[in-house]
Amino acid sequence: MRPLETINLSGTYGKGVLLSAPLVLTFLILTVFAVTTNLNAANAGDNVEVVRAWGEGADLVDIPNGTQILRPSACPMVTQEVLDANYHGSADEYDAAQIPEAECLAGHMQATVLSEKINDVALALQYVYSRINRLEQTIDYLKLFSATNLNNLSLFAVPAGDRSKLASHTRADNISMKCLIYSPPRSWLGSQAVGTQVNYTDKVFNPLPPEALKALKTLIDDNNRLKEIIKSGLTMSILHPIKTLETIGKLKEMAGLTYKNQLLTAKYFIPVVLLEGGEKNYSSISIEYILDNKGNKQIKKFSSTERKAVKDEFPDLPETGTTARLSGKIILNGKIDNIIYNKFSDVNYVSPLPDAFVFNLLNKSIDEHMGEYQRLKSEMQTEYQNLQGQLDALRTDNYHCIYW
Repeated sequence: MRPLETINLSGTYGKGVLLSAPLVLTFLILTVFAVTTNLNAANAGDNVEVVRAWGEGADLVDIPNGTQILRPSACPMVTQEVLDANYHGSADEYDAAQIPEAECLAGHMQATVLSEKINDVALALQYVYSRINRLEQTIDYLKLFSATNLNNLSLFAVPAGDRSKLASHTRADNISMKCLIYSPPRSWLGSQAVGTQVNYTDKVFNPLPPEALKALKTLIDDNNRLKEIIKSGLTMSILHPIKTLETIGKLKEMAGLTYKNQLLTAKYFIPVVLLEGGEKNYSSISIEYILDNKGNKQIKKFSSTERKAVKDEFPDLPETGTTARLSGKIILNGKIDNIIYNKFSDVNYVSPLPDAFVFNLLNKSIDEHMGEYQRLKSEMQTEYQNLQGQLDALRTDNYHCIYW
């Protein structure tokens, strides 16, 4: 198992250029190819043979059932004559002479583990660089708009992702030289390195966390409820006080759903200009002003009743909004708690839009996600450099091998 050579992790790409899906996939394939061990059926805690792979890594090989695992001096060809001639008759001295070889194989096993960790961090960093580039694209796009003009703004929201996915690996601990006597017997090749298999995991980037899928389901359910409320009608006439009370209740429910969905979207999704190939879990929104017959914006003043109804969720609601059509869709394709979902909901409302409020929330969400990605990038670059430093030191030490 040969670790990858040092990878440039500066994260510098051309401005506005996304890391394409094919490039990410190619990187993934190369990474997996570089660190794949021999497939085996051994479980954690089982004894496995450790063999040098081509290059600097080590592979794990199953030890068949019925194999005797003995101390090196117990091998049939280690006769008393051999011990007398070379080790003054001492089996312990013969066994001790095998220790450097075991340490050498342990060094190559350590190189394999470091290689796997380096590749996992490198792959996670590629995802983070891609997310940063996409946010930068969105920032450039938003320069076409302002807090007083959101007409024709159109964005997607895709899962932000996090470092919650686990990559599974195996290694061998407690490596020592043993004599393996197979049944049926095989040609004896000398003592072999044997260790205890350990299964372990590394954190890698998860572009589609379960929490994001759950958030999409909530957005779809809440959007359908909003459509029901709108379809039922909103009456603000003081001549019908019962309907006015009903309307206040509906407005409060709508405000609560809207506020909750804004929090979910800001937490689990990033705004992007375009979808990448393969992305099928997202929400989208487009804003189109409804102009009067002279081509001017229609400004609606929020009534005191409306402001009172939504003051708990939106205490800073501006006094006026621009009448706009909000259209888009919410798509969910994924598994949540072992249930497969394939859900869709369209978005199509005419509503007074508080431009500055929406514009500021959008920029705040971008800033927060960008800050998190920059933190992750710095953290993982340091981690990568530390791991690479350990591997370089191991190479300099020739993997603890003193005789080849």
